Amino acid sequence: MAHVPVVPIGNSREAVVDQAEYDRELAGHDPLVKKLEARRAEVQAGWGDQYVERVHDKDKLTTRERLERLKDEGSQIFEIGTFVNYGQDFDGLRSPAAGVVTAFMQIEGRWCVVIANDNTVASGAWWPKTPEKIQRAQEMARRLRLPTLYLVDCSGLYLPQQRKSFAGARGAGHIFKMNSLLSAEGVPQIAGVFGDCIAGGGYMPIISDRVYMTEQAYMVIAGAALIKGAKSQHITSLDIGGPEVHVHQSGCADERVPDDVTLIDCLRREVSRLPTSGASFYRGGVEPM
Repeated sequence: MAHVPVVPIGNSREAVVDQAEYDRELAGHDPLVKKLEARRAEVQAGWGDQYVERVHDKDKLTTRERLERLKDEGSQIFEIGTFVNYGQDFDGLRSPAAGVVTAFMQIEGRWCVVIANDNTVASGAWWPKTPEKIQRAQEMARRLRLPTLYLVDCSGLYLPQQRKSFAGARGAGHIFKMNSLLSAEGVPQIAGVFGDCIAGGGYMPIISDRVYMTEQAYMVIAGAALIKGAKSQHITSLDIGGPEVHVHQSGCADERVPDDVTLIDCLRREVSRLPTSGASFYRGGVEPM
């Protein structure tokens, strides 16, 4: 194998601009950086504290809390598409980050792509642009051959806007095509189902290589409310598609766990079992600058 040396490209900052000019440019950027940070915080707050409390009242973690527990200690979450749907109005409602967090993060020492429904925004529903955002993250994982983790807590499509969410070349159906492409190319997909998993949201985990469910979780195409309305049958969504059904009968899930924290530990364990990257080998031992 040929050894290709990695050499720095370009000149140092000192050779391009003097310190005084650099300080002036930096000062000019400061208010813009603060504005960007404020908007990021606005997006990360979802629909606000009352929705965070609703999640906690169910003895569940919010999606952002799950991501903090999932990543390696001391590492950083690099979010993708933070401002998708920012400033958009949907019948008087907002959809911060299009109701889904997509991010690069390090888990057990290796880079992964994580796609997580935000359960503080309409219980993780899909909005216009949500499917496209998910597909973009899947495509990044496919090109980089990065393990893909799905943290599913999704109440399905936000129905008043479904005509803008499912149709077209970037519509929701193409998510499942991406699932298949990732699988065909050997990219690991691991799913954790933390709660609601309805309609389109129900397909993503069952196409994954490994699927975990908490005792509160269920995967259904039509939930209990729809069955009650159509057939007057009074059953729960757990009866239809809870862990008892999918782990022990349908085989759509692999393991059931008691709570969010345990499920996150299981996801980390699964990633630790995957082969490590050969990047350092192909770099000839040269680390990135």
